[in-house]
Amino acid sequence: MKILITLLLLISHCITQANIKVEVQFSYSANYFDLMDNVSNWWEGFTEPQYQIEWQKRNGPLTEVDKKFFGQYKTLREKYYNDPDQKEKDPTKNRNGLFSRLGAIEADPIAEAFYDSQSLDESFQKTSKILTKEEVDLLRKFYVHFQPAAANFLKESEAFNKIIPTLRKSLSGKKIAQYFSEVAAFYNVQPKLVYKVLLVWFPPIKRSNASPTGKYLVMRYNPIEDLEMAQEESEIAFHEIVHSISSQQSLAQKQKLTQDFLNICSVKDRLKALTILEEPLAVVFGQAIYLEKFNPKKLDLVEPLYNNPWISSYAKLLLPIAKDYLKFKKNINQGFIQKAALVCEEFVSASKMLAPITAN
Repeated sequence: MKILITLLLLISHCITQANIKVEVQFSYSANYFDLMDNVSNWWEGFTEPQYQIEWQKRNGPLTEVDKKFFGQYKTLREKYYNDPDQKEKDPTKNRNGLFSRLGAIEADPIAEAFYDSQSLDESFQKTSKILTKEEVDLLRKFYVHFQPAAANFLKESEAFNKIIPTLRKSLSGKKIAQYFSEVAAFYNVQPKLVYKVLLVWFPPIKRSNASPTGKYLVMRYNPIEDLEMAQEESEIAFHEIVHSISSQQSLAQKQKLTQDFLNICSVKDRLKALTILEEPLAVVFGQAIYLEKFNPKKLDLVEPLYNNPWISSYAKLLLPIAKDYLKFKKNINQGFIQKAALVCEEFVSASKMLAPITAN
């Protein structure tokens, strides 16, 4: 009987590992869509304005026809983009509390049609299930119109194919799968997770950008100047994947943990909701522990772990607690939130002591 139980446990463990998969791809349709989505600048604060700056640098000022197409595109994108969780900023009222938002998973069906395809024709076939015939025709005309000006950007992007094998290797294997399982278990999430990592063009501005969109993780790098960086930054991918894992917590769990945290450390009116705990935990699991396990030479806790001092410093304070929870296979419901909130409260108290010293 003991042998049978042991075998069943081993089989169960193997199945759990097999359910966690990361695919790394370069897709023409995803790349072209993301390029034009940003060049159009249809949503200020959501799209990156540097795209249009670089576009006009290479192609000259926008023509009246360009502007007309961008106006029509903006109308289309606004019609179909819907994330109800973005509207409520107060974590005590938002159903996701302090954690990554569930609404983002299905918020952008147009983007997902392009992310899930390899060619424009395939993308248009998928959008035809969402859009009207007239709207699909508009998209076709949109991409045909901009193709000559986009050709140089798209050609540059083919360089991503050189690094995909290396990045794919860094995000696969038994040890990586085991770590995925440990992080999912910490969040009390069933690890049936599949992510498609897509490399897309980004302006040459000495930084990168990554965003999870449902089951897709879009990683933006300049394929000429930052190709080596893209090849070596698997922790950026894992950081974003942690957000996707976190988003899958039950709403009841998110709400309870949020209330428990804010009962001890009430910072909701001083920091953005996702800055308080969600981002620091993604830094802990997606960067600090991940690098310690798989690329320790790259981990330097003296240097900032994030470009926000609260997120970086708070993550460093949470790191030893999180490591203990993984070591002893404990999840976020087993006192972690209370400990994290006590650290938060001490951190806030320390900041209040830094008032300017007035000379006598």
